[in-house]
Order: sequence, then C-alpha cells, then structure tokens
Amino acid sequence: MKLIGPVLVILLQSFNRLCAALSSQQALYRVGSWLGGVNFLLQRKRKAIALSNLELILGDELDASQRKSIARASFDAMSAIYFELFWHPERHGIKFDDWARCEGFEHLEAAHAQGKGVIVASPHLGNWTVLARSVISRGYKFGGLMRPSAIPAVRDHFARELGAVGIHPTNTPLPPGGFKIMIDGLGQGDVLMLVADRRSNDYLIDFMGKPAWTAHGIATMHLRSGAPIVTAYAVREKDHHRLVFQPAINHQPTDDKEADNIAILTEVNDRFSKVIRQHPEQWLWLHERWRGRRRDQQSTDANQQSTEATASADKSLDAVNE
Repeated sequence: MKLIGPVLVILLQSFNRLCAALSSQQALYRVGSWLGGVNFLLQRKRKAIALSNLELILGDELDASQRKSIARASFDAMSAIYFELFWHPERHGIKFDDWARCEGFEHLEAAHAQGKGVIVASPHLGNWTVLARSVISRGYKFGGLMRPSAIPAVRDHFARELGAVGIHPTNTPLPPGGFKIMIDGLGQGDVLMLVADRRSNDYLIDFMGKPAWTAHGIATMHLRSGAPIVTAYAVREKDHHRLVFQPAINHQPTDDKEADNIAILTEVNDRFSKVIRQHPEQWLWLHERWRGRRRDQQSTDANQQSTEATASADKSLDAVNE
C-alpha cells in the first residue's frame, strides 16, 4: 500500500510531461477525450449518475441517444481539465490572454474597487481552473478551496504543480479558524473563488428546474464580509477558453438571515442554470447534484424498513388467524 502514492506520482508526472509537449488546445482536448472515453467505459456508477441526471433535467427535451452523447461529452470535458491545468501556452508561442479570453472582466474590477474583496462563484463548467489562472495573471491576490487527495504523496505533488501556475488553495474541510482567515483575506482585498454548484445539506433551492440541496457558504461569506459575488464561468472553444465574468451580486441584508441566504443562493443557481443549459456537454453531470440529504435518506430507509417489518408481521398474523 505504501507504494501506491509514489507510483501515482510517477504516473502524474508522466501526464505532466505529456501536457507540456502538446502544442495546442485541440491536442490537449484530443488526449482528454481519449481518457474520457476510457472513463466512460470503466466508471459505470458515474455514467449511470450522469444519465440519470440528464433524464431528470432534459428528459422532456432530448431523447436517450442525445442524452448519452452529452454524458459522454461531459466525461471528455472533465478528463481534459488535468491536461489544461498545467499547460503553459507561452511555451508554444501562444499568449495566455489569447488562450484564456476574458469577457466582462470589468465586472470583477468594479467589484474589487468596492474595497471588500471579491467572491468569484463558478459552476463545474468547462475548465473553471482557467478562471483562477486568469485572475492571478492580472495581479490579484487570489484564494480558493480544494479537497486534497487522501494520499500524502499525491497531495504534495498537486500542491507543487498548482503552486507553479500560481494557485495556492485552502484545503477542505476547513481547519479551525479557516473561515475567519478567508473573511479576513477578503477584507484585505483578496479574490476568493468558490466552485459553488455541488450538493450540500443546507438549503433546498431550485437548480435547472428541480429542487437541489445547496451549500450556504457563499451566501454566508457574502453577508459576513460584504464582499460582492461575481459569478463567472469558463467554456472550452476550438482553440481557446472563453471566460465570462457577470455583474456582481450585492445583496442588501435584512433581519431575516434565512431569507437572505435563500435569495442569494437562488440568484446564483439561476445564473448557473442558464449557462449550463447553453453548454450542457461541458458540465459535471456525473455528480449527484439532485440526491437528497443523507440524513433524509437514512430516515426514509428506516421508515421503509419499519413498513416492511410491519407488513411482514401482519402477514404472519394473517397466517396464524387462518
């Protein structure tokens, strides 16, 4: 077991060398697409989740073959992220700003001018890590969150490689005092990026037309710090990424904290939903976005077991009575 970490690091380093050798965005995506095809065949559980999600959200709009095509493209898009993350376009004579083309960056600049830092909220669409690199390339002090690998050698490898492209994320779950550190950073003008479309247990908010459990962290951080929320997304195009920054959300707090959280999360989810529908093939359909809360599922399972036990007892009584 001790050899797993070093072997994985050697494999990842080989991928990094392959990334460095590829000369264009098209080449990066072709390799990512090949890996996506392998994952689509092998990761049966994730494939089933993606197809189930697509049927839930787009079942009335697309037939089964169209949904399967989107699911496969989603695997390709996710697999390409690694190759793009550590790629340096300048080494191949391509300007970074030509590879990562920004639209609406003035919205982030205007938000930052308020003097309270900026919270950038992105969905798992396209390659959201390019958003981070773009903000860093423009000289902003940047922070973000990332769940690290449980394998120490792999965790250290990613820390080094991310640091080489200027990304120094805070690991989750947050350590004691971690939330305060981020709030303090916003107060000092940091740009904090959160990928904010994953399932959590906090609020049931509409997402693409269906209720989905949504984390409140981004809303709480906004209300606590006053930092505006700039929603942003990255979509992969033929030879570049198109990065879009949208007008800031500045919610005026009321005496009802729960209503404030719901209003903020609803606005963020609505913005995400619109762009995902425009580019469904680039979103993370293989995540269980619409699954219920674990404690609700446990309660449902317990109730079902109780019902089955009662039914079984009733049948036994019926047999005795007969």
